[in-house]
Amino acid sequence: MRHPVKSRVSRRTASERYALYYLGCARRHADDPAWFDGEWPQVRCAWARLSEGEGNRDLAVIYALAYDSFLDRKGFWREAVAWGTYALRVTLETGDRREAGALYRMLGLSYARLGQMPQAVEAHEQALSACREAGDKRGEGSALTNLGTARHRQGELARAASLYEQALALARETQDLRGESVALSNLGLVHADRGDLRRAIEYYEQALPIKRRLADARGVGTTLNNMALAYGALGEVSRAAELHRQTIQLYREGGERLQEANALGNLGIIAHRSGDFRQAIACYEEQLVIVREIGDRLGEGNALNNLGLANAALGELVIAVDYYLARLKIAEQINDLRGKAVTLNNLGDVYRDGGRPERAVEIHKQVLEMQRQIGDLRRQGLVLGNLGLDYAELGEWGRAIEHYEEALVISRRVGERAVEATLSWNLGLAYEAADDDERAAELMQVRVDYELSINHRDAANSADRLQQVRRRQSKKSSGIGDS
Repeated sequence: MRHPVKSRVSRRTASERYALYYLGCARRHADDPAWFDGEWPQVRCAWARLSEGEGNRDLAVIYALAYDSFLDRKGFWREAVAWGTYALRVTLETGDRREAGALYRMLGLSYARLGQMPQAVEAHEQALSACREAGDKRGEGSALTNLGTARHRQGELARAASLYEQALALARETQDLRGESVALSNLGLVHADRGDLRRAIEYYEQALPIKRRLADARGVGTTLNNMALAYGALGEVSRAAELHRQTIQLYREGGERLQEANALGNLGIIAHRSGDFRQAIACYEEQLVIVREIGDRLGEGNALNNLGLANAALGELVIAVDYYLARLKIAEQINDLRGKAVTLNNLGDVYRDGGRPERAVEIHKQVLEMQRQIGDLRRQGLVLGNLGLDYAELGEWGRAIEHYEEALVISRRVGERAVEATLSWNLGLAYEAADDDERAAELMQVRVDYELSINHRDAANSADRLQQVRRRQSKKSSGIGDS
């Protein structure tokens, strides 16, 4: 008869050997997501043995952190939360605050991917506290950055900017060049969302030489990409396209397939903005091939969504709906609440453009509740703006004005000047339709002032349209009617 204690020891040793083997594999195959696909059942089995009391609990912490990036890349965010929660419980018992900070970071990023922003914010705040207690300056900087990103995602742009500035100061204090470049890039992103695109480009230009000094090809590509997006938003599409092409070439040379796919998607967005929808579709299709080859489900969903947008712009609404439904299926499979909300929002736009604004209203109301659940104030404003467009299509100007005004309050609160300008313009058009040219002109002036301030290529056209309203208002005031 086998001795029971000896049996348990043997099983534990076997479990630890099993886990150690796959821990080594995680390090060797860190840049090989295809390996993970084939080995996932064994990876998961090794974790189960560790987390069910058959292995070294401290080893479980190391194992969870080692597989964090794999789980994230594959969209296994619920698994990441489960693994991180168990490992954190172990770490809190040992009192290792540095390790706790790393696990809180893992949880925060996973919650954010799941669209659970309040939980993400709480986890990143805990990570910040743990890193400060451990005296981990670099970890503290990373936590400030991640917390800033979570606040950014919630639409709290001013708070995000403050956190990024703290991260920048800390990085410079500790001579952390990588942290400095990340903080500068994030400050660029938040200023871009606030509509201060020239300021955003200044931050990107500060970050770029640091990333080159660090030989960070991926970071250089990301910064060039962000600069391209800013130039695109300014209407300087040729400059934007040139930067995106540089980015694509950089990633191809480095074998960065995931980043290449993202850059192709962004080049498609520039083509889309230029009205070259066929070229946009070609970019998105190339993006889709790559993300499917590397097994990036999140990227596949984004590519399908972009293909839906481009086909909708061409008037191919049935094809657009098919792409959106395919993206929704992926969002359901990987529990991507944010992706689901974005795609439903676009589907609502298709129904409005297809002559079914009543259905668009139903969908956009559903999306609004989802964005409130996620806690994304910025996207709540965007959906309210879409509801304004829906009601405008229905000729219900009172409801359109109500929703535009609510959206405008949010855009001003989060400091999003570009969105504020667009909403002001749409609200002005609604007041024009309601025969209030004075109020219409006042609101439309906001967009004209914004476009002039950033030297946007459409500024002259917007100013001409505003003058039409002012001339009609002047005629009404003087009692001169149209003959």
